Amino acid sequence: MQLRLYTASLTDEQTKLRLAINCLEGDALDQVRMYVQGTQVNLANLEALITILNNAFGNPNRVAKAEHKLNTTMQGSRDFCSYYAEFQRYASEVTWEQAAKWSSLRRGLSYELRKTDDGTTEDTDVGERSYRSAGK
Repeated sequence: MQLRLYTASLTDEQTKLRLAINCLEGDALDQVRMYVQGTQVNLANLEALITILNNAFGNPNRVAKAEHKLNTTMQGSRDFCSYYAEFQRYASEVTWEQAAKWSSLRRGLSYELRKTDDGTTEDTDVGERSYRSAGK
């Protein structure tokens, strides 16, 4: 993600790739060094570079970890916005149906917010409804 942000203002793919590779060091640089030929980077675009790095260094258990976190994360005493931000981070990693995500979100809500949740999922995002119920 940092590579995407760092190169966002650039329009030329080769410039993006050269800049991104220039930011790498150690094992990450070694992983992509073979794609560098003089001043050219033999990759289609920045996404191809990121895919190579994710395949080499990404967390192979990312989805399993996200599923575990969705099943165990609780709001506790923190505000709903903090809880929902953490929930959304993990929900983006899984391929669950929306109803399953909502069920997991409800399960982790504080007692006060669970009391105000009517359990419906039609037409209203449960996060938005809980946010309103929290008085924000």
